[in-house]
Amino acid sequence: MPRGGTSAPRRRTSSAKSAAATGSPDELVALGARIRELRLARGLRQAEVAGDEMSVAYVSRIEAGQRRADTRVLGIIAERLGTTAAHLLTGRDPDDDNRLVLALRYAEIAFRSGELAEAERQLLDLANESLRGRWRDEAQALLAATYEAQGRLAEAAELYEQLGDSADGAGWLRARIGLCRCYREAGDLAHAIDIGEQAQAQLAERGLAGLDEALQLTLTMAAAYFERGDVFHATRLCQQVVAAAEERGTPAARGSAYWNASVIAYNQGDHHEAVRLAEKAIALFGEGDDARNLSRLRLQLGTSLLAEDPPAVEAAEQQLTRARIELVAAGAGQVDLARCDADLAHARLLAGDLDEAERLVDQAEQEAADAPLALAHAHALRARIAVARGDAHAARASYRRAVTALTGASADREAAQLWYQLGAELDEVGDDSGAHDAYRRAGASLGLRTTSAIAPAPVKRG
Repeated sequence: MPRGGTSAPRRRTSSAKSAAATGSPDELVALGARIRELRLARGLRQAEVAGDEMSVAYVSRIEAGQRRADTRVLGIIAERLGTTAAHLLTGRDPDDDNRLVLALRYAEIAFRSGELAEAERQLLDLANESLRGRWRDEAQALLAATYEAQGRLAEAAELYEQLGDSADGAGWLRARIGLCRCYREAGDLAHAIDIGEQAQAQLAERGLAGLDEALQLTLTMAAAYFERGDVFHATRLCQQVVAAAEERGTPAARGSAYWNASVIAYNQGDHHEAVRLAEKAIALFGEGDDARNLSRLRLQLGTSLLAEDPPAVEAAEQQLTRARIELVAAGAGQVDLARCDADLAHARLLAGDLDEAERLVDQAEQEAADAPLALAHAHALRARIAVARGDAHAARASYRRAVTALTGASADREAAQLWYQLGAELDEVGDDSGAHDAYRRAGASLGLRTTSAIAPAPVKRG
């Protein structure tokens, strides 16, 4: 605009649809205040900002929040103030954005390295900053995963719930998967399945049906169905995912499918097939960088090797020892560590090293303090060590502690299996009433009214 004019340039390009051109009165006032503050800080007069392109009066009205500036004018003002249009519009310097994104990446590295407290500290600091768009969603998803890895499922679920309401696309789907997983791990299987089914019903509408995350959602639901005792349906879901994953050829999707199929084979007593499928899954996960799930998969393989007939103790210990190192490095939760230590204790028990087995059980019990099923497994293993020592009194006390821990677990298939084991082993140490109660609870866990014809079954984890 010629110098001396009193209005903004009349000619507008399509790029003029900026926040300044369409901003609310409050946004215009904030924009004007930033321009005035920077101008004064630079020691410039309004005439120097106006130059030959606009009038001093026009600059004055922009600073007062009375005029809108299109993108061309805003760019001219920003250049003369030594900043960017984005900074004038948002109050944020590009260097600030770079700093925040760098802090987010640092938090991600801390999380993947197992430094969960440091990751949480960084992410909480970022929560006080005005992260925007996908960076905000990414930070919230990472904080939820950090809480989940620490076993703080309620806090993680709350964040996943919030993220599911605000995120779009794959971010929304990953948040629903995380929420489903949290409820499953907390034992609320019905709610976990409801969340998964509702998300699945929206996949096509949201254009997400072809993503690997859609297969992951199905597998997460399959695990919840299986734990609830719906073995047939869980098996069918896993078979569907295996077929879809083979067709797509994505290593992560195929590995997840084999992993879940391995868990089902294990729980159906086909331990040789469970080992075969877990080994295939490990080969596929080894192609990626998902260290946490690779370590958990090694844990599954070690558990399956111990369950073979005869137990492959040496091979199992190799997998479990490596799994524990990787679990710690990947920031795995206390429940995974407890299960790994319990399996290592089981291996030492089978090898006849009772002192080391007991030390590992001590460790597992501490790690599983807030996880009823994992704690019950550790107590039951301590009882088996006591039996091996010939101490029936200590064995009975440990079984009783396992029973007490199980009362805090959900009535699912894994709980039922452990109740059956407890019934059989309480029988062995002469606790008839305890054994009868354990069998009754096993039947109740599976929705049965009577257990008189039910024999003890092997437990998932030793």
